[in-house]
Amino acid sequence: DAAGMAWCAAPGCNANSVSEYVMAALLNLANRGGFELAGRTLGVIGVGQVGGRVAAKAEGLGMRVLRNDPPLHLATGDPAFLPLHEVLGESDAATLHVPLARTGPFPTHRLAGCDFFGHLRPGALFLNTSRGEVMDSDGLLLALGRGAVGRAVLDVWEHEPDISPGLLEKTALATPHIAGYSCDGRVNGTLAVYREACRFFEMPAVWTPPERDMPPGGPLAVDARGRSDEEVLHALVRSAYDIASDDAALRGSSADETLAERFRRLRHAYPARREFPAFTVSLAHGSEELVGKAAALGFKIRPSEPVW
Repeated sequence: DAAGMAWCAAPGCNANSVSEYVMAALLNLANRGGFELAGRTLGVIGVGQVGGRVAAKAEGLGMRVLRNDPPLHLATGDPAFLPLHEVLGESDAATLHVPLARTGPFPTHRLAGCDFFGHLRPGALFLNTSRGEVMDSDGLLLALGRGAVGRAVLDVWEHEPDISPGLLEKTALATPHIAGYSCDGRVNGTLAVYREACRFFEMPAVWTPPERDMPPGGPLAVDARGRSDEEVLHALVRSAYDIASDDAALRGSSADETLAERFRRLRHAYPARREFPAFTVSLAHGSEELVGKAAALGFKIRPSEPVW
C-alpha cells in the first residue's frame, strides 16, 4: 500500500458462522413464540458473503426471501434485488449484512434508523450481525417501544463495548459480537492469510489445518416422531450451538464487573464452537423434507431409519 507494507484480508472466512447464528436466532424465536418460519418472509439487506448464505439457508427452511443490495443491483442489473422500502414493508423479519460505509454512493452509517423502522412491517423481527454503527440505537429503542419492531436480535452494538443497558434489556436475543467466532471461521481466516503470505513470498502453500486439532463436532441423534420439522431443527441447532446460552451470559450480573467489562471478557474468552457441517445427524422417523431442511442448514445427514 502507500506505506510500502503488504497486507491481506480474508473476506468471507467467518461468513458461514454468522449465517448459522442468524438461523439459530430465527429458530430460537420461532420455538419460543410458537410460530413456524416456513412461509414467512425474510428480508436480507446486503447479499454478499454472509447475506447470500443467510438467504440460501432461509430458503432451505421454506422461507420466502427478499433481497436488497444496491451495489450488487447496480453491478448486475438483477431484478431480484428490490428497493429497501419494498423489502422492509413485506418482511416478517429483516436482517442486516452490510459493511459500514460512512461516505460514498451507498452509505450505511445508521442505515437502520427511524425512517428504516418506519418502513418495516409493524411488529417485524429485526436482526443486526453486521456493524453496530449501521443502526441507530435510539431509533431502535423507539421502534421497539411503539411496536414498529416486535423483537430485536443484536450481536453488534453502537459504542462497543460500552453498549446500552436499556437496549440490552429490550432485545429478545443479545450477544457480545461473537456471531462469526466459530473455530471453523478462525481457521479459515488463518488459512487464507497463510496462503496469501506464501504467494507474496513465492513459497508453496503446503500446510492445511489438521482436523485433529479442532474440537470435535460429533454425532447428533434426534427422533422426529410426533414433532414438527421446526421443533426438530431447533433441537438440532441448539445441540450444535445454543444461542440462548450466549444471551444469558451477556445478561448476567456481577458486582465485580461492568457491562462493558463483561462484554469484553465474553468476547475475548469465547468458548470453542464448531459449525454445523462438523456434526453428523441421525434423524429417526425424519421425512424427506425434514432431511432436506437439516442439510440446507449445513448438517451432514446419516438417516437412522428409512426416510418416508
